[in-house]
Amino acid sequence: MAIASRLRVWGFAAVLLALAPLQAASAIEGVGIRLNGLDKITGKVKVQELAIGTAWQFGRLRAVVMFCDRTPPTEVPESSAYVHILEYVPTGKLGNEQGIAEEDLPAAQGFDAQSDPVSLAFLEELGSGAYIERFQGWMLASSPALNPLDHPLYDVWVLECIVPK
Repeated sequence: MAIASRLRVWGFAAVLLALAPLQAASAIEGVGIRLNGLDKITGKVKVQELAIGTAWQFGRLRAVVMFCDRTPPTEVPESSAYVHILEYVPTGKLGNEQGIAEEDLPAAQGFDAQSDPVSLAFLEELGSGAYIERFQGWMLASSPALNPLDHPLYDVWVLECIVPK
């Protein structure tokens, strides 16, 4: 009798341990990000790697990645990033929107007049203006459409979070 009840207790304990959720490995914080940008008018696609906290100028958009992480190698691959995307708008077209001055933003990386003369000419043609927030939130590399930038001219999405070796 005592042996049967002990077996029942041990069996119940074994079932509980088997059903208990395994502790998930924590995500690895990234040091950089790989973003993809699409100009819907020209069809031009640009891939840019940048460090966390720096900005990337893509046409009229400026993307700043504030944080990214990726799952450990033992889990299904996934990268997520908290991204802030702003659009340059000329002063005459601002309307009631409150713009952010250029000097209040991180300097843009990946913007080179030699490699992207069209964007440079476009920004110079617009003249004075300010940046307006167009997107701020989490983007997932595996599901770019889950929380996309809704813009008529550009698409920007996360390709992967770069982690230290």
